[in-house]
Amino acid sequence: MPPPMRWKEPLHAESSGGHVILGLPGETDAMLLEQVAAINSLPLTTLKFHQLQVFRGTAMAAEYDADPGRFRFWEIGEYIDLFVEVLRRLRPDLVVERFASEAPPRYHYGRNWGLVRNEQLLAMLEKRLEERNAYQGEIFVSLQSL
Repeated sequence: MPPPMRWKEPLHAESSGGHVILGLPGETDAMLLEQVAAINSLPLTTLKFHQLQVFRGTAMAAEYDADPGRFRFWEIGEYIDLFVEVLRRLRPDLVVERFASEAPPRYHYGRNWGLVRNEQLLAMLEKRLEERNAYQGEIFVSLQSL
C-alpha cells in the first residue's frame, strides 16, 4: 500500500501550488468532494487546504452576522473524516503541504477549535487514515480515463 499521504516533499523550480478553503458559505460536504475532481485536473504539484475561519472585523464576519445559517463549522473529528475522504479522491502525486490552518483565538469570530495546533491535527489525521486503512489517491479516477 502507498504511504497515507504525500507530505512536504522537496519542491522543484517547475512546482506550482494551490490553496483551497473548505467550507465556504453554502458549501456542503458533497460539493467539496465533487470539487476534488476539478482540483485533480489542475496542473498543480502542491496544495494547501484550510478550513473556513471567520475573523473579527472582516466582511465575512458581517456576512456571518447577517446569515449564520449559511456557515458550517466542523467539529474536529468531522473535519478529519471529511479530509480523509478528500485525500482518498486526491491525485496521488500531489503534495499536501497543509490540511488545516490555525490563527490566534483573539482573531476568531464564530466557532473555532480553540488552541488545537496543526501538529495535533496532523496526528489525528494520520491515526484516522491508519484506522480506516485509507490513503491519498485510494479512489482517485482520472478524468482522462472516463
